[in-house]
Amino acid sequence: MPRAARLISQPTCRRSKFYCTSTFFYLEKKEKIHMRIVITMLLLGLMSIRMIAAEYYLSNFGHDSYDGSKEKPWKTLQRLYQQSLQPGDAIYLAGGHAFYGTLYLDEKSCSADSKNPIIIDTWGQGRPKIFAGDSSAILIRNLGGIEIRDIEVIGRNRMANRGSGIRIINDKPGNQQLKHIRIHNVVAHGFKWAGIFVGGIPTDDPGFEAPEGCRFGFRDVLIDSCSAFDNVYYGIHVTAHWKAYDNQYGNANVVIRDCYAWDNPGDPTYTKNHSGSGIMLDDCENGIIEYCVAFRNGALNAGQTGGPIGIWAHASTNIKIQYCESFSNRTGGAADGGGFDFDGGVTHSVMQYCYSHDNDGAGYLMWNWYGAPFRLGDNVIRYCISENDCQRHEYGAVHLGGAPISNITVHNNVFVTRAAEDASPRGVLVAPGAHINIRFFNNVFLVDKNVPLVDFKDDLAEAYFSHNGFWSLSQQPLFYRAKEHYGHPEEWTILNQQMENNLMIDPLIVTTHTNETIGYPHHLSSLRNFRLLPHSSLFEAGLAFDDMQVSVLGFDFFGNPLPKKGALSIGVQQTVK
Repeated sequence: MPRAARLISQPTCRRSKFYCTSTFFYLEKKEKIHMRIVITMLLLGLMSIRMIAAEYYLSNFGHDSYDGSKEKPWKTLQRLYQQSLQPGDAIYLAGGHAFYGTLYLDEKSCSADSKNPIIIDTWGQGRPKIFAGDSSAILIRNLGGIEIRDIEVIGRNRMANRGSGIRIINDKPGNQQLKHIRIHNVVAHGFKWAGIFVGGIPTDDPGFEAPEGCRFGFRDVLIDSCSAFDNVYYGIHVTAHWKAYDNQYGNANVVIRDCYAWDNPGDPTYTKNHSGSGIMLDDCENGIIEYCVAFRNGALNAGQTGGPIGIWAHASTNIKIQYCESFSNRTGGAADGGGFDFDGGVTHSVMQYCYSHDNDGAGYLMWNWYGAPFRLGDNVIRYCISENDCQRHEYGAVHLGGAPISNITVHNNVFVTRAAEDASPRGVLVAPGAHINIRFFNNVFLVDKNVPLVDFKDDLAEAYFSHNGFWSLSQQPLFYRAKEHYGHPEEWTILNQQMENNLMIDPLIVTTHTNETIGYPHHLSSLRNFRLLPHSSLFEAGLAFDDMQVSVLGFDFFGNPLPKKGALSIGVQQTVK
């Protein structure tokens, strides 16, 4: 056997040898040099794969018989489907030009790679527009590794349309989440299902049937700086075909950031369930919705068992909804039309630094319908504001219930609830059920005349109120429990529902700036309302983080630092600037 390939069983420390632990071979210096050359050539070959990725250009002045280069671009979207795309390839639509039909990519025509994504972008001046007619404008099927940027997609008529503006769907059988989706600076309007849709086959939308084994959607998704309006069912929707009690989530690691969803009105012909939501994150493990705005959605919803919400999560875990504004959302049906919601089995999740106002439904809802795919519990609402919500039906500014929920903490919020015609608003409403460990700390509840501060529909819920500031413009404040009325929180004393160390006092907070809308969530801290006046008794009158047994935060709603130890103020402001 040649010396250069002699098998050895022990490592060698001789400097003239090259030792490889994976094969137990050693090589002489000459072979070592040859090996380096081979490895270098292989690395250069791998690098060249990315370097030679193709670019294809489309322009109204092109022709489909051309080669698709920038100098000789193609003309139609249909020409793209004839091209076999590889990882790293890029498609450029001419800015300011109009394209018609559907840009369609699938696993048969493309090979995608999350590390070298296929890019759909623009070139030249302006934003290209895709007029989809009655279909989807961009349809990506069973592919990860996709990035879409700076495009406007337009449906002919939202009720006649049958698609979504951007529809990225995984309908492959099996348990694979496809990876890496980026949608940036897209405008989408005029579509039936959603302006932007990412996920598996939807469970709740009418007319969709999932083949056996089609369960999962996508992992590593970012939707940012997008606008979705004048769509029927959703502005932005991420979902999958969830199944009750399978202990899995269809999507993972999803971020929706700096997006606007408005005037998505719902379907007046669909009565079975909800339609007309702004932003919905469904069937997801680890997700963030932040710096988003949803308004004037849901007015044509006709659902009789469920309704739309401005911004919400459903059947998910470890979700944060933060720094968002949701206002003037409506319902034309029997339910909802609220600002924010954790629904249908959301766990270990947080709503924080959000502003809900002037909605038909609850400002902040946690609701678990019977038969939901997961339990609902271990959630927090903190440093949020609700003003003038609950304008239809019977809702609380914070509203909890449905199938039994557990371990809910609501602390350091402000809920201002005004009377409304044709509605029965409340500060807090807890629906019937054996709910466990519902806790309210350091909140301000300010209600109009004849509006109950607290309404528990039965005696079954296990609840605890401490160091909250209650105030009513009625001479006789109202606390309801199982149809019994109380005039003071300390009169409310039963074994499993306790109220201790709460204040019945004018909170002295600013509420003089009516109908205050920010519209730009990075500036929510500029709100003039809900700040404590200098002589308020609520400064440093609340519980500390340790006393509440909650995680420590760094700052309040307005950006003031919070003490890691010591008493917090009641409400959303810690100190006077």
